[in-house]
Amino acid sequence: GRRYHRKRNHIKQFKERYTYQYVPLTADYISQCLELEEEWCHLRHCEVNPGLTNEIIAIKEALTSFEKLKLKGGAILIEGKVQAFTLGEPLNPETVVIHIEKANPAFEGLYAMINQAFLENEWSHFTYVNREQDLGEEGLRKAKESYFPHYLVHKYKIILDREGGREDEEK
Repeated sequence: GRRYHRKRNHIKQFKERYTYQYVPLTADYISQCLELEEEWCHLRHCEVNPGLTNEIIAIKEALTSFEKLKLKGGAILIEGKVQAFTLGEPLNPETVVIHIEKANPAFEGLYAMINQAFLENEWSHFTYVNREQDLGEEGLRKAKESYFPHYLVHKYKIILDREGGREDEEK
């Protein structure tokens, strides 16, 4: 409907500007995905952000072990080079979970394009998409909310002090 007009517009503009190819992720593309991740991290200064530093480790592990982990992936190639990639897996018979989604920010609309192409080519028989948590990052939260989620699961963090009580408890 009208709610997704902006997403469709991003995809349309991307298709008009770039010659691209969607491919299912195979071992042949992993090194290019890792290169893209390094470039993305350089632009985002991952080295000074502990959350992004940990994300790099997780993404490298997921990419190098995606077949063993039974993850399915996809990539967008522009001029034969991986410019976006994503990994996901079924959560249940109705829901697919998207664990990772990275794109070269130089290509406007590429995030919307990899998302649409991956779901259309690999997960079209699923009803729901779980885009995981936003890690408290405002930009990531807005990007996820732009897909108008059916519902959100609220998560809470409780930290125990050394005596076993909660830090937020009054003493």
